[in-house]
Amino acid sequence: MEHISSVRDVVGSQTNQTPHSKRNSKSYQSSLGGLLATYTFENWREGVQEEAMKYALAFFEDQRSIVFWSKVYGSGKTFAACAILHRWLREDKGDPAVADYLGSSGAIQPLYFTPKPRGTLAIMPDVFSQIKSAMQEPDVTVTSIVERLQSVPLLVMDDLCRTDLTKFENDIIYRIVNHRYNQGMPVVITTNVSPAQLGMQVWSATVSRLHQMGRFVHLEEVDLRL
Repeated sequence: MEHISSVRDVVGSQTNQTPHSKRNSKSYQSSLGGLLATYTFENWREGVQEEAMKYALAFFEDQRSIVFWSKVYGSGKTFAACAILHRWLREDKGDPAVADYLGSSGAIQPLYFTPKPRGTLAIMPDVFSQIKSAMQEPDVTVTSIVERLQSVPLLVMDDLCRTDLTKFENDIIYRIVNHRYNQGMPVVITTNVSPAQLGMQVWSATVSRLHQMGRFVHLEEVDLRL
């Protein structure tokens, strides 16, 4: 793929091509607030994690799944994943396109109460926590939550393998990935473990499908927050 020297050159030329794209750029809704709202291609600093940016932009050419990984926290994995999600929403032909957020910060409603989303950012440790909490509620089943993550058009699974996974958590991940694999639906994943280490924590059947679905992208091992 051609080297991309400036994300502003690429994104600027693509997001302002037609009146339709301008209209959609204002129509999407997202509960990705705070810093997450700023994680866009337009705000990607020039010269930072250029290889990751190249593959993030390539997603819109082939919609192949991506696993962004590096062992260092703060290297920009979540930024890259959210940039994809924001642009996915902006380019959606629906009006409005909605994203939901399943995480621990802020007054976030549980996943199963939000409007039907076009995309979801799921912070995986929080997903597992909410699933376990939902099991105590009479009107909610694990299946209903998993089906939501299986069927959303674009799923971002952030912070996979932050802690050792239990058999229960591995089963949830497999069910989500296997469904999306069979249906040809993309998933974007971020993790702090290498592909080899991922194979030691996540079931091999899941990892095999991820390799078939797309690419593993290694970010430079640098903490950009420092």
